[in-house]
Amino acid sequence: MLRRSTAVAAALVVLLATGCSVVGVLDETSSESSDNSALGDAKLRDRVRALVERARSVHVVVDAIGNGEPDTHTDMRLDARTGDFTARMESGDLVVEVISVGSDVYVRATRLFWADALGYLDPQDDALINDLYGKYAHLVSDDPLRADVLTTSKSYDPRGFVGVLAQATRRAGPAPNAHPSIVFEQTGPTGTTHVYIPSKGRPLPELAILTGAPTHSRTIAWSDYDAPTRVLPPTPDLILEMPYGVNRSPSITAPPPVAHGASPAGDNVR
Repeated sequence: MLRRSTAVAAALVVLLATGCSVVGVLDETSSESSDNSALGDAKLRDRVRALVERARSVHVVVDAIGNGEPDTHTDMRLDARTGDFTARMESGDLVVEVISVGSDVYVRATRLFWADALGYLDPQDDALINDLYGKYAHLVSDDPLRADVLTTSKSYDPRGFVGVLAQATRRAGPAPNAHPSIVFEQTGPTGTTHVYIPSKGRPLPELAILTGAPTHSRTIAWSDYDAPTRVLPPTPDLILEMPYGVNRSPSITAPPPVAHGASPAGDNVR
């Protein structure tokens, strides 16, 4: 008995020495195996909010449908502690890669993308587009493209969807992948948002479906919460300093409309 008590005391000393909250650790451990469907509304919403705010990182996959056809596919890894992220956006043959570290945003894309963004409004544009081949453009601070990719990343941060839970209607039901889930549904003037929380385990958002017009929707899937994520800038040989900003952001990088009560996460504002 003495040996066991000593071991428990030692464990508590380690927790306190590392700055961990004993209550927080116990709560997170219990939530790993909890039956979320048995929790009352207020307790479930509070637990979701607390876990999302504590998440260190997340993998985000977004699929947009326009006019009933696949439009844009985005794969993003976000360091929630810093707001740094990497993203790859695809639409048809168009591919755009983004690396955001601190206040620096780097974009690599095809000639077609840069031609659309720059618009050939300056005689130097053609030479700049050629120089950008295979390079990451280090965007200037007032570039509208920089503002748009940062806004887009915030709109996919799960913390931005916690606000939906406060006003949404809760119901049980499977997610589209038939995974047992708790569904929060909110309908607004422009459409409906469904946020799916697993019925068992840590109640972290795993899916959101935003539906506007019958032929337009956006699906956001979150996974790999707290996986080691370290975002690094491109190597110097792959960076081209942009001498000026673009004329406009092509549609592939334009932020989606704020959805029905969800708001972009404010923690990552640069």
